[in-house]
Amino acid sequence: MSTYPVDIKSTTASGVAVHDAGGTPAPGRALGLYVSKEGGQAATTVKIKDNTTVLAEFLIPATNTTNGPGSTTYMQFPGTGFRAQTSLKFEIVTTATSVTLLHG
Repeated sequence: MSTYPVDIKSTTASGVAVHDAGGTPAPGRALGLYVSKEGGQAATTVKIKDNTTVLAEFLIPATNTTNGPGSTTYMQFPGTGFRAQTSLKFEIVTTATSVTLLHG
């Protein structure tokens, strides 16, 4: 049985934009991040936000070998994660095949 005090949800996006966790603006905690990249993509930047305030920023290395292998990166945040008191969002700043935010 989990000891985390809330149900964990996931929100996946692929476009370069700001995305609401859960599809609608609401408070929450970012618990983990999964980034998938195809081969041939430049470095990816992903930001976790509380509305417009950046709580964390991550740079995922390039997979810039043409027709080369892609990559997947998983991060689990310590403790109870990053708390967004207003509206939990994540921003894909540069290209990624997909980004999944695990949140509660």
